[in-house]
Amino acid sequence: MQKETVLANIKFSFNYSEETQKWLSKYSGNSNVWIASNDGTQFFGKFSRTWDNILIDNAQDEVKQYFLSLGISENNLPFVKINEHFAGSWIIDASIVMATSIGSTYTILKGISELPKIVDGLVELKNRIKKKIHKKTNDKVRDLLNEQRKHFELKPPPKNVIESNFTIDARPILSLTPAKMKHHKIHLSVGVSEDSVTIENLSDEVLKSIRIGLFKSKDKRNQWSYTDTYSGYVELLSPNQTICKSLEEFKNSSAEKLTIDELPINIDCWIQDDFGIYLFMFYLD
Repeated sequence: MQKETVLANIKFSFNYSEETQKWLSKYSGNSNVWIASNDGTQFFGKFSRTWDNILIDNAQDEVKQYFLSLGISENNLPFVKINEHFAGSWIIDASIVMATSIGSTYTILKGISELPKIVDGLVELKNRIKKKIHKKTNDKVRDLLNEQRKHFELKPPPKNVIESNFTIDARPILSLTPAKMKHHKIHLSVGVSEDSVTIENLSDEVLKSIRIGLFKSKDKRNQWSYTDTYSGYVELLSPNQTICKSLEEFKNSSAEKLTIDELPINIDCWIQDDFGIYLFMFYLD
């Protein structure tokens, strides 16, 4: 597997604007008008690859031009990689990565500029990328809604159909070191019941951006994919802090809540943070 080093984390989220919600609310009672269901989750999910391509095409172009201006070679140019999607408003979690090890990435970047200056430059790209992605996503959403509404003989959608937000967190660059990092630690305790899950931070450090994925099945699994989970997210977990989340807070890609109707059942818990991915397997009898 090719080595990759994350330089920055990207989050792009969007949902129907207030004008669009009012437009769709007129048809929410009609079950055939699927574009009005689940606050747009089904619609956004159906065209998820379209939103991915808009993000990659526009963000990657800006990132490429920025690093070329710093003098980085074509062979080492960073690229944008999609990580996950989350429902609700539609959220795309992506990263700017380099196809090199941590030590090599540090050496390459230090050879063109000081790391804090590179961070500042990436952050300054945010507004320019945000403007381009918002416009292209808005236009595409409107085009697709127009195509769909003709089937149901609806009035045209408003001009501004979405609200969006775009962020770049380039702090991972500042954590790069010239030495190859070869350490790992287990620092979590996880518990699952019929109606909740608890996560405890056993370390003395703050844990950030914790992704939680829950699987349920009658038979024991031997393969797991995060996209198949009922997913949740914890922004921050303080040292020695324990949180408890109801199972109904976890939803799958179709926005269905996790419920346990009968026992026994296998519940597997996928936990992912900055240190790695952990899998805890539970049998509730």
